[in-house]
Amino acid sequence: RRRRLAALDCLELLGPSYTDPVVREFAVARLGEVPDPDLDRVMLQLVQALKYEPYVDSPLARFLLRRALRRPALLGHRLYWLLAAEMHAPEVCVRFGVLLRTYLAHCGPHRRELRAQAAVNAALREVAEAAQKAPKAQRTAVARRMLRDLCNGGGGGAGGA
Repeated sequence: RRRRLAALDCLELLGPSYTDPVVREFAVARLGEVPDPDLDRVMLQLVQALKYEPYVDSPLARFLLRRALRRPALLGHRLYWLLAAEMHAPEVCVRFGVLLRTYLAHCGPHRRELRAQAAVNAALREVAEAAQKAPKAQRTAVARRMLRDLCNGGGGGAGGA
């Protein structure tokens, strides 16, 4: 008697050792049975598995987009930020950029929330970079001033201490 492969065990079939598209498609089909909260817990591994797909338009990419669009607050949020976190890597920035743009084009009102979060993230990154560039004795003061400016609705900016 053959034992049926558990859906979450199929994650291994999406790794670099399994390049056969039929095997990968089978794994994605089995993942379709996984409830959203469980899928959320393995989203990091699934985004990493996208790196081993031969094409941007793959069953795994379509599956992740479909599920993320179905549950934007849970799966869409996680997918967006996991993809965005990898955009610095030249080997995936084009692929992940396409997926990010596709998600944003179809996620409706969730887009505003993500863009607002991205703006805050960029502003905090600017504060960190300005503090890092400031003389060591002034770093805390620079960061505090810029954060205060952000909280008061100002743009911050790196000039002055």
